[in-house]
Formats: sequence, C-alpha cells, structure tokens
Amino acid sequence: MKTLSVLALAARQRVYKLLALILLLALAQGALFWRYVGGFGSASGLESAVRESRMPLALLAVFLLLFFLFCREGSERGGSHPGYTLARLGTGEFGAMLCAAAANAACFLVLWAAAAGVGLGLCALGARAMPADARNAQTVFLAFYRSSYLHSLLPMADWTRALRVVVLCLACGLGAASFSFWRRRRAAPVLAAFCAVGAPVCFSGEMALPVLDVCIVLVGLFACGCSIFQMYHAYPPCDSKDPEVNWDAP
Repeated sequence: MKTLSVLALAARQRVYKLLALILLLALAQGALFWRYVGGFGSASGLESAVRESRMPLALLAVFLLLFFLFCREGSERGGSHPGYTLARLGTGEFGAMLCAAAANAACFLVLWAAAAGVGLGLCALGARAMPADARNAQTVFLAFYRSSYLHSLLPMADWTRALRVVVLCLACGLGAASFSFWRRRRAAPVLAAFCAVGAPVCFSGEMALPVLDVCIVLVGLFACGCSIFQMYHAYPPCDSKDPEVNWDAP
C-alpha cells in the first residue's frame, strides 16, 4: 500500500504536464502538417508531408521538454532538500525513485500512443484531401510502412520495433528519475544524459532491420540494469530513514 501511495503521488505530479504537452503536440503537428495538404499529387504525398512539414521535430521538442520537466522532479532548488523527505517515506529514497521511474515511463508510453493517434488522424484526413486518382484504401496503411517515423509510431506487426520503443520509454523514465537522485549526491547523471541523446536517435531508423531493434533493446535493458544496481548500492544507503544522514556527502 505504501508503494501504491507513492506511485499515485508521482503520477499526480506528472499527469497535468503530460496532458498539456500532448495538446501542444497535437496543435503543433496539425499546423505543420496542414501546410502541405494542398501539395498532394501522388500516393507518396503523405510521407512527403510528414517529412517536409517537420512533424518529427515537433515530437522531439515535446519529448525533450517532458524529459526536462521530469528531471526537475525531486531536484534541489529554491533551498529545498527533497532527499530528507524521500528518506522518510515508507518506501525509502530508492523505492520512491523506482515509483517515479514507473510514473515517468508510463507518461512516455502515453505520449507515444498520443503521437501515434495524432499521426494516424492527420494522415487519414490528409488522404481524404488527396486527388481521387492518387489515393486508395491502402494509402494510409502504406504510409505507415514507408515512413520510418510513422512506422515507429505505429509498428503494427513489427514487434521488434514496438519492443524497441517500449524499452526506450522505460529507459527514459528511469533516466529522468535518476537525474535528481545522482544530483543530490553531486554525481553525474549518466543514464539521463544517455537517454536524452540516445532516445531521439534510436526512436526511428531503417526499417526491416530486426537485428538492430534487438541490439537497441539489449543495450537499453543493460543500461537500465546497471543504473538500478549502482543506485541500489549508492552511498548513503538508499533505504536509510535517519534524518541525520548527510545527503550531500560525496
């Protein structure tokens, strides 16, 4: 029950930020996409509109902003010392960090689903604006197979790509939660930096390369495992509830 309470608190702190950024994403991508609606002249118009309208950059900006906001959760600013509060929780600081990581990962998964919904909706509306001789029942379906960005949003039967994105969301959730954990110890948040740079690069890429997807999954899981191991054994003890613990100790 203590874990569920901490998890609910972490989710409540993040849900409004997530909803606001999803709305911003929908408005930004909608505005960018519709600039190119009148230029459709072939069945490849959807992929061209997605690429030339810079829709992926809008998602990148929203992701980085959400990642930054999650990194700020639990950070020491304005004279606050969240380490003392976290140490007194029933879960301990380490358990609270894992709850924050789970809430972060769930938010990134919801953002992925929302981006897929926005992309699918815009492509469906865009297909209707195409000339009748340039579209058919498979136009939207083919666009999501020919565009690496759209395919990463909705991998369909490509389970290795779907698993790749899920692991990236989990790694980003843990990386954002570990940022404040390590900053309170005056240590470098390596996983957070790795995720901020690596996740956008690895999100989309060449299709029909399941081996690459599996390699990214394994690297992501390994990085998460190493990060959790290091945090569990970090000094001071992760589950210490002693109010006299010096959280600024090296």
